[in-house]
Amino acid sequence: MPAYATQLRLLTARIITTANEHVGSSAVRALRILPPGAVDTIPPPATDRSAPVRPRPDR
Repeated sequence: MPAYATQLRLLTARIITTANEHVGSSAVRALRILPPGAVDTIPPPATDRSAPVRPRPDR
């Protein structure tokens, strides 16, 4: 297990408390420590085509 993951797991309670104090609520309840490369950080290419708009049905 990489050292950064161990350190984050040891600091989990402090990180959650600090995040909740910053936000002003109990929004953060848990952390999930992911290995490097687990999340694709490159956004998909933008397209020039917009999504089709469906008309609202008459009521």
